[in-house]
Order: sequence, then structure tokens, then C-alpha cells
Amino acid sequence: MLCKDITPDTFVTDIVNHIVTEELSDVILVGHSLGGISITGAADRIPDHISHLVYLDGAIVESGQSVFSTMPPDIVAARRKLVAEEGRGIFMPGTYSVRKPAFSMRIVR
Repeated sequence: MLCKDITPDTFVTDIVNHIVTEELSDVILVGHSLGGISITGAADRIPDHISHLVYLDGAIVESGQSVFSTMPPDIVAARRKLVAEEGRGIFMPGTYSVRKPAFSMRIVR
């Protein structure tokens, strides 16, 4: 499913279609990171269905802007290079690694 045809508008449309199809109202949308763009777009299209938007470390851009237009040029260049070299020109590969947790949990029943 991952391809160059998937854009932020794809996510906005999916959210809008779900809300409208399920006949939801007073919806609270939460957007994390780039999800902030998706919830903003959905709220713009169907404001009567949305009661609140919650941005959890989310991207907020003005109309006509991209996330890259809000970043310093050197960061944009580094991210574009990473996508080209490691993301098959499509996606941003993870820049973190999974480490062994510093603690462990045990569930006792």
C-alpha cells in the first residue's frame, strides 16, 4: 500500500470518509506528528462534525505550506537525502532504534 500516490490528502480523505460514513458528530480528533496535518484538513472539510482538535506534538501548517517549508533548509536536505537513500524515495525510515528497556514489568495474577 505504501506508494508515492499516498499524500497527506489521502489521510484527510480517509478520516473524512470514516466520520461521514459512520455518521459521527462531536468528534475529537487527535493528531501526532504529521497527523496534525491530517486532522486540520479533516476539520476544514467537515467542521460541523468536529468538536475539538488535539495536537500531540503535531505539525501545524498554514494553507499552502508543507511541513518542510517550516523547517530549516539543512534539516530538509538531510531528510530528503535519507528518504532517497534508505526510504526507496517514498518514506522516512525510522531514525531510532529499539533498545532493551531500563526496567521490566511483571504481571501477577
